[in-house]
Amino acid sequence: MSKVLGGYISNKRRQAQDYLELNARDPIYFWSWQSTVYSMVVFSATMVVIFWASVFLYTSFYFTFMPQESITWPIHFQFKSCENEPGICSNPNAVIPVLDPMRGSLLVRGQKYRVVVDLEMPESPVNQRIGRTKEGGTLRQSSRSAMMRYKSELLHFISTTVFAPLLLYGLQEEKQVVTVELFSQYEEDPLLPLSEVYIELASRHVELYAAQMRIHATFSGLRYFMFHYPLSAAVVGIGICMVLPLCCCYPQLVPVLRTHLLSCSAIKGYGVLP
Repeated sequence: MSKVLGGYISNKRRQAQDYLELNARDPIYFWSWQSTVYSMVVFSATMVVIFWASVFLYTSFYFTFMPQESITWPIHFQFKSCENEPGICSNPNAVIPVLDPMRGSLLVRGQKYRVVVDLEMPESPVNQRIGRTKEGGTLRQSSRSAMMRYKSELLHFISTTVFAPLLLYGLQEEKQVVTVELFSQYEEDPLLPLSEVYIELASRHVELYAAQMRIHATFSGLRYFMFHYPLSAAVVGIGICMVLPLCCCYPQLVPVLRTHLLSCSAIKGYGVLP
């Protein structure tokens, strides 16, 4: 049984080798095979070039069309000291320049932004007694009030006791970050772009560790899709960039493909003649 199977396999292998050697000696077959390989190489190289060109186009469009999602500026409040007694005799205020020296305005026209101010305040008795603190700014004359979260004496005692080791080593501080929203749908004026922001605290007794202003872009439509679904947007965008060149080049490729197919058919027809 093994001899019969081995002889059958050897016979089929010999027939395949004879077929390949016979076709290899045929110049028409060799030319057809070479033309097919050449066409495949050209097609593959063209698709690679179109793919990387599409990646470059989509990347350029993304960084041109998409604004920064969040921009942060530190706030350094200024005040006047009292002459006769220690303390502050004016409301803390600050001027924040929002223009970049190289690029100009960082806000995109037609894009809506959310403007907030973060106040890092210690949980001191002074801040607890102040209550609500009013903030104002010249960003189209917005004014908001804010206050620290209330903590009872019992809750303050328990939290201090539990986090005493962290407080002693400086790993945690008794502070709160109060976030004040000045604008929820701010939009840049194309005729009068924003150059600086003036912020003033309506209480001169407030105590602060630090403060910062944040501007967040509120995306909608295509920008929402590109920001929240970057992989899907990249696939769709690169696919569109690849399809458009193919559609534009299709009328020029049809005559070439038709000529190539007719030449291949003629070669095959010639090869079957006796």
